[in-house]
Amino acid sequence: MNDIKSKKNLNCKSINFIKTHLIIRFVLGLIIWFSFIFNYLIVFLKKFEFIESIFLKEELIALIKYKYLIYTLIIILS
Repeated sequence: MNDIKSKKNLNCKSINFIKTHLIIRFVLGLIIWFSFIFNYLIVFLKKFEFIESIFLKEELIALIKYKYLIYTLIIILS
């Protein structure tokens, strides 16, 4: 009887360990890669603002909507 309980406890502990290990790896991965992703998005936005000066007024209005969407995504990610 004790063997069955100890095996169940061991399985629960290993499952909890795996879950916490995955969460820790995920958070560390986000911390490490966030600076690279953030710099890439900032460079993309600078190029995007340069491209805006080329387009016509109607096209510019459509592009501004996407620009603010990208800004909000950066704010949400940060």
